[in-house]
Amino acid sequence: MDTDLLRRSFTLLTKREQRLADRFYTLLFERYPATRLLFRGRSARAKGTMLLDALVLLMANLDDEVWVQDNLAALGLRHRGYGVAPEMYGWFGEVLLATFREGSGEAWTPELEAAWTEAYQIISSRMVREVPAQADLHATE
Repeated sequence: MDTDLLRRSFTLLTKREQRLADRFYTLLFERYPATRLLFRGRSARAKGTMLLDALVLLMANLDDEVWVQDNLAALGLRHRGYGVAPEMYGWFGEVLLATFREGSGEAWTPELEAAWTEAYQIISSRMVREVPAQADLHATE
């Protein structure tokens, strides 16, 4: 995973913070209306803040394998509690990349597409993969 490329790209994207989050949720709800139920009771600003805070924290810690593994496992478990099903990770990734592509404009390249696709596949697979092990562990305590 090319963490330097991801960070440079993300820096460009975060200059458009609120529009980025707003556009992400607009696309998500248009393409996958069932996801609206996962966010009921949250304002647009709260949803955007949660998304951007999670991405900023992840970008800051991409090189720390222990942090990534521990936090993605916990994040996956929390999302399971919110009602996120495994197939929804694909929906989220599709929309996240579409939002990044659109937000980057002419700066978006095939190299960025590949880097973000790889990063999201790694992140989402760790979140999904770790949930059953974590949930089973808690069930036996």
